[in-house]
Order: sequence, then structure tokens, then C-alpha cells
Amino acid sequence: MTQRSFISALLLGFVILAGCRGERGPAGPPGPAGPAGPGGGEGGLTRDVFEVTAQLTSQNEFFEAFVLDPPIEAEDVVLVYLLWDFSDGTDIWRPLPVTIFDNSGTFIYNFDFTTDDFAIFIEGDFDLASLGPEWTEDQIFRIVVLESAGMLGMPDELDYRSVTEYIGVAEEDVVRLEPKRSGRKEKKK
Repeated sequence: MTQRSFISALLLGFVILAGCRGERGPAGPPGPAGPAGPGGGEGGLTRDVFEVTAQLTSQNEFFEAFVLDPPIEAEDVVLVYLLWDFSDGTDIWRPLPVTIFDNSGTFIYNFDFTTDDFAIFIEGDFDLASLGPEWTEDQIFRIVVLESAGMLGMPDELDYRSVTEYIGVAEEDVVRLEPKRSGRKEKKK
């Protein structure tokens, strides 16, 4: 058999097989429901947003941990934003980590989380006890908990307003609370 005959036979076989159709078989059982899209709903996108006021002082080693009640799922994502400033009556939120270059050196507001808690802390390359209270006391943070599946197609996660709009949370939906302090005393490694 020549190469040309082989290719012709192969194409003919493909055309014959592609044209074979029979009656459609019975439908199979329905599969599990997929995750809901933006806007939440039962079993849909987690859309918890809450606010805490942290005291990040030398008394607590510039570290404060809070209990997540109820705990989040292992796949969930936590985003944290620092209230940085106000402009024309509008809050300006910066996503953590936030790096500050000060005359004393560099320091960073940062966070970590587990399924049971999250922590907000300051790290620096100098003695943080020299920081003034404007950097350490009454620092306001917004915490956004999202299902990781909800991250697909999400706009810029660094922009607080884009995130809350995407998940359908208005300012009046933010839960302002004094959460239960976690017993954790150090950052997760």
C-alpha cells in the first residue's frame, strides 16, 4: 500500500465514522450544583466583610489576632485593607501589606490567616516602640472573606471598592464588631 492509498483509506474511514449516528441514549443523572456566581446566595460566593479596630502597640508586640467565627473553609481567601485617609468624605482603603518609609526606617502593616483566625501586625527594620500612636493605635481595617471560586473573574483585588461591588456588599452591610481576640501570640511561619 502506497502512502497516498493509506492516507485516502484513513480519510475515508474517518468520514464514515464521523457520519455514524444512532439514537440518543437516556439522560444520565444530574451532576452536583456548581458554585453560584457573584452576588452570593445559598451555597454561593462567601461575602463576609467586617471591620476591626486594632491596637498594634508594644504591649502586644505590634500583633493582634482575631477569631473567625464561624471558621472559614480551607479554600477561602482573606483580603485585608487599612483605612488610610479620607478625601471629600470618602474613605481611602489600602490593601495589605502596606509599606511605610519613615525617617527611622521601613515598617510594614501585614496580615496572615488560618481557617480559625486572622492576625494583623506591624514589622519593621527598627525599634517599633518609636512609632507614634498615629501608626499604632485605633487602626481601622476591613476584612473581606471570599470563596476562592469567587475570585475567578473578579476585578482588581487590590481595590476595596471593586471587590465589595463585585460581591454585592454595600457600606451598610459591613459588620462592625469587636471580635473575640484569638489566643495566638505570633505570626504564622
